[in-house]
Amino acid sequence: GGHSGSSMASEQETPLVGNSPSTDYNTLFGEREEEKFARNTVFGKVRNIKRFSWVEWIFVVVASFSMLAILGVLIERFVYFKNEFVNLTLNESGVVELAKCNEWICTTDFLLTVVLLLNLLFCAFYCCDGLLRERQFEMIGYAVAAGLIIIYIIANYGAKGEEGQVIRLVRLVLTCVFGPVNIVLAVIIWWRIGFLLFNTIGSNEELNRAYKIRSFFLTLQEFNIQVIVNIVVLAWVGDGIFLHIGEKIILPILLVYVIIITVLGIITVNFEFPNLTYVYYFVVLPFFGYYVYKIVDVGMRWDDYSANYVEHTRSLTPTSTSYTYVGAALIVVSCLGLLTCFLMEIFMFVSRRYFGLGLRDKITPPFQDVCLKCAAWGAKKRVPEPLS
Repeated sequence: GGHSGSSMASEQETPLVGNSPSTDYNTLFGEREEEKFARNTVFGKVRNIKRFSWVEWIFVVVASFSMLAILGVLIERFVYFKNEFVNLTLNESGVVELAKCNEWICTTDFLLTVVLLLNLLFCAFYCCDGLLRERQFEMIGYAVAAGLIIIYIIANYGAKGEEGQVIRLVRLVLTCVFGPVNIVLAVIIWWRIGFLLFNTIGSNEELNRAYKIRSFFLTLQEFNIQVIVNIVVLAWVGDGIFLHIGEKIILPILLVYVIIITVLGIITVNFEFPNLTYVYYFVVLPFFGYYVYKIVDVGMRWDDYSANYVEHTRSLTPTSTSYTYVGAALIVVSCLGLLTCFLMEIFMFVSRRYFGLGLRDKITPPFQDVCLKCAAWGAKKRVPEPLS
């Protein structure tokens, strides 16, 4: 009997080598391999940048240089607008008066510059979060954002006007060279990353599938925020000349609403609350309604968007601007929003099917420690009174 117990104890102390969840990395490496590769934070597991591969470092350098170059382009455009345009215009009688629009914000070029800046910020987020937390689909989001920036720079170079043609040509060449490189590197990173996932989940195919579905859903939510932000800026073209009072009130509310819905989605899938999925299906519906409304509204007022509007520089030289590209962008972005919301509903439904498989135990939800402390604090406040 004693020999049998000693044998059993020996078996329990022997480290298991391989992909088994019970592998004793402390014995094998002195420090857990996954802890070398990543650290637990309030945002979940975040990679150690010292463990980035050479391909990832090349991507970081190229992406950083490209985003800084685009930021320089945007600063140059803003300086040009500020120096050249004034909030004065000529009325039909030839008298100088205050413009209906506030300074240069009416021009299409300015509006698209603001949109490009916002998309650049999302691009930076996809790059950082995608690498540090190995969110594969965010790398695809980065590639899509880089493609949109290339399209904008090409369209901007082909715009009317002789101002800054040399600068436009330089940034066009830089964009056409580094843009495709960024896209290719992002796709390579998307294909290669996964070590953090393997170390955390292991080789369980079902859990890996559940994690990828959840990750894609969360990326869709982030993209939906990007869509809403773009629509809000584009819809406010010409200082809101195409918006009625109701929509001017709704748009700021929509920005807050999309953040609340995103938090709800994060809580639902990460903490695996099946009952909240039904709430989520319902609260996403207003986005469908607004996207459809925006497509119909722009289509019905297309003549207004395509009309020419005149602004004046500081020398009172007239310069015409048209909102045709803005109207087209609103339709395209609204269609992307419809597709995104449809996929959000589908992947929330699919994610629910994988609740309870143990993924929550493998991957700590963001801010779980904070939530548990709040729950414990609330439980202390609700101490039941002793029975008489």
